[in-house]
Amino acid sequence: MLVTCPYCQKQHRLRQGFVPDHKSAAHCKGCGRRFLLEGSNPATTQKQEQTEVRENVSEPQSAPAPGDAAFSTPQPPQDPPNEAANSAIGEIFPDLKELPPEGFALAALFQPDSRGGYRNSLNLHKAKILRATALLLIDKILAPGEMVLRIASGIAYFRFEIPYANGILTCPLNHYALVATTSRLLLINLDHHLIRPDRYVFQIPWGEITEVSRGFFGSSLIIKTDAGKVWDFTTVKRALATEMTEFIGEFIAKTEAPDPKADYYSQLCPVCFQPVPDRIPSCPHCLTPYKSVGEAMKKSLILPGLGTIYLSYNSLGITEMLGYLLTWLLTIILVIIGIPGGILGGGMLVLAYHLMSAYMAGQMARKGYIPEQQHQDDSIPDHDQATVAPS
Repeated sequence: MLVTCPYCQKQHRLRQGFVPDHKSAAHCKGCGRRFLLEGSNPATTQKQEQTEVRENVSEPQSAPAPGDAAFSTPQPPQDPPNEAANSAIGEIFPDLKELPPEGFALAALFQPDSRGGYRNSLNLHKAKILRATALLLIDKILAPGEMVLRIASGIAYFRFEIPYANGILTCPLNHYALVATTSRLLLINLDHHLIRPDRYVFQIPWGEITEVSRGFFGSSLIIKTDAGKVWDFTTVKRALATEMTEFIGEFIAKTEAPDPKADYYSQLCPVCFQPVPDRIPSCPHCLTPYKSVGEAMKKSLILPGLGTIYLSYNSLGITEMLGYLLTWLLTIILVIIGIPGGILGGGMLVLAYHLMSAYMAGQMARKGYIPEQQHQDDSIPDHDQATVAPS
């Protein structure tokens, strides 16, 4: 029996009885796409099958040009509009009623509890994250037609920060809002109070995600991409980790493998919020110069902590300097009490501190772009500006 792919029209010869009685899916060897098979009589139901496939499978579009804010990958599953839910959510969170409905699916963002109400701790947390990111999303990031469907928060885990007391000192700097839209997953760096954006914004197009999991304890969100990048977010609320994992997992299970020739940029310029490639000295769109990895390493090599302060991590840089003073104090004590090899040992300790500080400053600089000068009108607001929230 012959079955024709509705996309490339390639014919496949299947042996009699191969197709089950119920609906099933087949993989086209020509174009690699999945299409439905009718179990009864494929020859007579082929036209109906092609119509059904086109209604239920998103057609892939052309690959985005580098620098485009929107992505033409298939869209993730969306919940149908629910006016009753939107009204109930608006009564509990009246400030969120002013969010544009074409950009924020409130009924999808806020889930009711077992009693059908929306006033619960999980939704209160979502509302806080939404308030922190809404203005930035509306004014700078969301492309026309792009809608926010899910939201969560977590702390990004970076292995190179382990020397900072196992990374504990850097935890307040690594809070991120995880914003799932119709075309991508946005990662927006937040301040430690979770009330305003901080330094970085990253994006992962849906077609690039290959795997998502909750981690061993169920309170993490681990995202793997086709390029080999792994994002590990800890301290995610368990319910939100489950919600995001199911949402992303349901989508990537139905998505074809990404085009290996397609390119995308994971970083967004912190001033104009256009996607930009890695390791460039300035934004190709707004020409904003970025702080240099080499400059940060050089400053910390000369004086530990100075490069970290250059990157605007002031409290962390001061902590490094205090540790450096303690290292010198220990060296002086070793020399005074006359321990054999104290001078050599102390010198090696000081040198190691210089090298370690330079290495960590370089890694901190590679986390993302930081403008040389803060642009108050265009860039992510600093800590002295007002809270980002819908008016």
